[in-house]
Amino acid sequence: MANVTPDRIRGFLIPHDLDDTSIAISESSFSQQGARAGDPQPNQNSRLIVRATGEQSAGSDIRVKTKVSGHAGQNAKFSFIDNNTSLEYGRDLPNVITGYDVADWATSTTTRYSNPSILPNNDGSFNIAVYAKESTWLTPRIYVYSRDEDDETYGNVNVFAYPETPAQAMHPAMCRKENGDILLAFTTSNSVLGLTNPRLQVRSFISSDDGATWSLYSERCIDIDIELSSTAYTVKGLKLATIQGQILMFIETFYGTSGASVFQNRVFQFASVDGGANFVRVTAGDD
Repeated sequence: MANVTPDRIRGFLIPHDLDDTSIAISESSFSQQGARAGDPQPNQNSRLIVRATGEQSAGSDIRVKTKVSGHAGQNAKFSFIDNNTSLEYGRDLPNVITGYDVADWATSTTTRYSNPSILPNNDGSFNIAVYAKESTWLTPRIYVYSRDEDDETYGNVNVFAYPETPAQAMHPAMCRKENGDILLAFTTSNSVLGLTNPRLQVRSFISSDDGATWSLYSERCIDIDIELSSTAYTVKGLKLATIQGQILMFIETFYGTSGASVFQNRVFQFASVDGGANFVRVTAGDD
């Protein structure tokens, strides 16, 4: 019995004992399940992937039905149907993957938000830089999404709109400098007069307000141009890191030789001592 005082509530907690005797056997029914769940088989061409875990009744045949279209953490609702009885279960509940935030989505199959780079802020919010390929009338661009704990949806800043379709997808990366500014860098591809294949460069922007606004920092960050083509280099990723006042940059590439030879995955390493405006290659080659 609790004793209530003006400042404190005191009492005793007694564990609730539950075991097999607590189950109303006469009012319940049970069935033994099989050794494992069946393998889901798609009935149509789609990018929805269904995985089965646990156990399934032997000889059972069930079907997953989409009630509301969407994806993990946003809108999607599913139920399942017993094909033997045609009974539908699930009561239209939002049975989706949890623990995800949705920054942006689109109904078009040609829209892509890819190559994300995430950087947290001191207030618990964070920024997400992505390469956005949206409608055909919009040129590819670099977006930075952000929201704080009080916002239900993400806002975005259009940092850079490419004047034309780049030879290869852009890869963004972010890091926080020692003075608190955020450095955003991303790969670009430019045609060079007299050369058949385009060359890779890196462009950078800077933010002094945790990603709310961005300004151009450097149009050409790295001290070399890297040839881009199916037989030369294909960009796979970009990373930034700050170490004792210096900023390191890693450009991951795949070298497309004529055969499956060794050393096809190659990394260019650069360093900057001026806050990210200029990067110098610190390795003799691309390894």
